[in-house]
Amino acid sequence: MSALNCTDCQGYSKCILNNPVILDTEDFFSYSEVRFCPFQIMFLLSHKELLETGEWPPEYKDSESSRRINPEGRFVKPMIALAELTSRLETTGRCGELLITQIEDGRSFHTLSDGAREALFYCSGYRRRQLTFAQWLTDKKRRKRKTPRP
Repeated sequence: MSALNCTDCQGYSKCILNNPVILDTEDFFSYSEVRFCPFQIMFLLSHKELLETGEWPPEYKDSESSRRINPEGRFVKPMIALAELTSRLETTGRCGELLITQIEDGRSFHTLSDGAREALFYCSGYRRRQLTFAQWLTDKKRRKRKTPRP
């Protein structure tokens, strides 16, 4: 179970404001908690090899104590999460590859390069973005220019 309350998440910025230390700690998320916030994306990428084998990371404890027959294989949920993330990362091109490389090297949220961080934020969110990565970057820069300065 994660220290973050991801089932009621309204945005990752609240996680940063409530607990900025959480960014540098290893957190754990169950499949039901995955909403593709930046921290969960980093979690999924750091366990990419394990997810590719169809296993969820070993810290995962099933909350159900009774035995029940599951209509799908245990490998389905890890593969769904990884496929969705891979699909999102493919649209970011080189920045997505850079993000994967930096996560595999063990970088934390604060030490990601600008391109990797942009890919991370583009891939985050409950749904996929309608804009392409290039359009999203342009729109983001445009919005930044329009914000009034105090």
